[in-house]
Amino acid sequence: MRITHFSTSDFRGAAARGALALHHQLLERGISSRFFAKECLLKETEQVPSSKPNLFWETIQKICFDENLSHELASSFTLGYPGSGQMCGEVMEETDIIHLHDIKGLFSPKDISALLSLGKPVVWSLPDSWAFTGGCHHALECAGWKSDCKNCLQLKVNPKGMPSKLLEKKHSLFGAPNLHIVTSSRWLAERASASRVFCKASIQTLPPVLPEAICPIPKREAKAQLGLHPETFTLLVVCENTGCQQRHREAVKQLLENCALFCAFKKLARNNRLRILSLGTAPEAFACEWGVMHAGNVGNHKKLSLLLSAADVAVLPHFAENGSQIILEAGSCGTPVIAMNAEGADELIRDGVTGKLVAKQDLRRMAEEICHVALHREIQAEWQKNSMHAFAESPKDGVERHLVLYERLFQSPIPHEKTRAEFPPRESSDDLPVFMDSLESILVAPGAREEAAMLAATNFKRAIVTAMAKLTLAEQRIQKQLRGATQDPIIEKSVISIGKLRRYLARAMGEWDLNGDMQNQYFRFQASAAAKTGRASADHQQSIRNRIMQWLYDAFLKKGYTAKPGVLEQHAPLPLVLEKFPRPRVAAHKLPSIAIVTPSYMQGCFIEQTILSIIDQDYPKLRYAVQDAGSTDTTVEILKQHSSRITSWVSGPDTGQARAIASGFEKVSGDIMAWLNSDDLLMPGALRFVGEYFRRHPEVDAIYGHRIIINEQSQEIGRWVLPPHDPEILRSIDYVPQETLFWRASLWRKVGGISTNFRFAMDWDLLLRFQKVRANIVRVPYFLGCFRMHTLQKTSAQMETIGNQEVNFLRLSTPGSQTDPAELGCLGQRVAHQSALCAWLLRFGIRW
Repeated sequence: MRITHFSTSDFRGAAARGALALHHQLLERGISSRFFAKECLLKETEQVPSSKPNLFWETIQKICFDENLSHELASSFTLGYPGSGQMCGEVMEETDIIHLHDIKGLFSPKDISALLSLGKPVVWSLPDSWAFTGGCHHALECAGWKSDCKNCLQLKVNPKGMPSKLLEKKHSLFGAPNLHIVTSSRWLAERASASRVFCKASIQTLPPVLPEAICPIPKREAKAQLGLHPETFTLLVVCENTGCQQRHREAVKQLLENCALFCAFKKLARNNRLRILSLGTAPEAFACEWGVMHAGNVGNHKKLSLLLSAADVAVLPHFAENGSQIILEAGSCGTPVIAMNAEGADELIRDGVTGKLVAKQDLRRMAEEICHVALHREIQAEWQKNSMHAFAESPKDGVERHLVLYERLFQSPIPHEKTRAEFPPRESSDDLPVFMDSLESILVAPGAREEAAMLAATNFKRAIVTAMAKLTLAEQRIQKQLRGATQDPIIEKSVISIGKLRRYLARAMGEWDLNGDMQNQYFRFQASAAAKTGRASADHQQSIRNRIMQWLYDAFLKKGYTAKPGVLEQHAPLPLVLEKFPRPRVAAHKLPSIAIVTPSYMQGCFIEQTILSIIDQDYPKLRYAVQDAGSTDTTVEILKQHSSRITSWVSGPDTGQARAIASGFEKVSGDIMAWLNSDDLLMPGALRFVGEYFRRHPEVDAIYGHRIIINEQSQEIGRWVLPPHDPEILRSIDYVPQETLFWRASLWRKVGGISTNFRFAMDWDLLLRFQKVRANIVRVPYFLGCFRMHTLQKTSAQMETIGNQEVNFLRLSTPGSQTDPAELGCLGQRVAHQSALCAWLLRFGIRW
């Protein structure tokens, strides 16, 4: 028996986790199973061929559907066309049973019809109501799906009644006898049976499957790993990931506002015994001072287990989804759930036994129940015990019942004329007449998608040509130096090595045909590679880069040019060599304003050097604030001495460095922002360089540069020469020198500023949130600042305690991050190799 699963993602959302868990359980039982997804994070899953994003139709979705709708019938909505996935016939011929999970945006209704035409059993696990509506995921109180879905309130643009046309298309295509519907609740099964689409279909209710890696961790241990006190009341708020974000943000905001009215929460907050974990999206909804930790979309089961186990109570404030998978996962970790009594939630939560059910939209009552549980530890303990017991057998039951279904379908297939799967073209005119006719005029002229593809290919070609040009320039410069030297063997070896590198790169990249038809060859290669492995193209390119860097490093870089990012004291003290920045080319009145904040506490021996490194640069539009936490050394006297050149300074108790930084930026503002700790230095001329860079590069949102490490006597003891910015590495390793980081004020406002929940890793958290909103972050090839190493600094004193806890938490809460030591070691090695190349080129005046 061979089973093939399809899902939009293998990590995003509860439905994806349940589908992947079922796949793993089948493999453990010796059953042949394959898992295909559009979004692939895990190595064992395979990418659906041709599942490239269709920008044209994604834009149509955004134009038609308004995610900021807030009326009572607003729900998530997906048009479902044209479908981004294609499946080769060989895979379909080899499988016995096809299992569809959450496939919105992956297969269109006509694609699903093509699968049904194979005559093989098709099982479709419905995560919501989309399969039998005109596009909404949760119909709520609307009954239009029972008839024709006309006059849909979900869309702000609805030419020619698209929901009605889509529902009619589903009704005409989903009537095959080999389609078997599976739901996770009796409530959803009853809705499906009452629809026009599935009124005659085979429908049954099967419990979700729990990943085996979701397992309970003792709460004290889980809280300790997140840096929480054992007696801290921890509330996990589960947020929706798609759909009407504005309405959901308002629900979360109202819930927290209602909680703030109760004395229980105020008391816990005053005693620093209250923390909120946010799972999902919409972090901007948590506008409170209770120490919110945003975990985001967690794709790692161990990370999810840690978060669920650390929570005393989980709450689902939305009423458009019953959250069956997350309720099961929370219960198995011993965490009770408080949810609204909607969409069959009463089938999963025993009111007053394993959690609490409240009436739909009654956020006041939900807040009351949360505060009641927070005050009564004995209720928490009883609910946690009951939850663990109630869900102990649910995962096994779900797997066994799926196996019974598979066996029955495999043994008694429905007679049907089997054909080869022929998927319709993604832009088939007979499949999309309504959308093509009505929406082409709304967007851009035909051919925009092809232009985007050509642009991507051109950018790739430009990157390769630029790399080749830099290598050629390096070779020419070294040869010029060789002519003026007397047969220096080191320079001769450098010429030979860089020539080898250039030729090796040319051979490795020859397949891309840089001088030929770049676009066609690039996409032909992508298509052929994707048909074999799903991700072979990306792996091939990465393999080429790795081979080049490994060869270069082993050949000669590690013998004397190795950079050591991450290592502070690298050599004996040497005189500090200042950076040579390019000559200014922008008039002073055209420069952007720069706001800098220095948080300080008991750094009287260093703070004057820090202040002078900023104000002595005489930047014309500088706003500078110092936030001192009430130092009793010479700090205040130094601040008074330079007060005429400082925009604002304060000395008084605060609640930590992050709060001091936030308070400082409330007093000074500028187009560009940065903070500099009271023991670090800015390189002379750095502010003018930064101002000009942002002025000349409006597309850049944030920059950082190389770092010099200095000792207590301001002598150089090491250098970090950093490679160009790599978002993949930054998700797992905090390697950006904070004292060299500058960003636009618009970006700061977009992410909501600095998080006051961190005492050590607030700069990494800020960078991760920059990346989350797709900020354009650039590493500039100049030394912008100096990091001072001394015995009393916070970096050394707290790294082994709260520092590691905060770093681990950020890795756990960042999708795509690595926690495995071996994977982290590989990423660190990549940084070291690239840094060594940058350091070597820098010695010849080449800034890469």
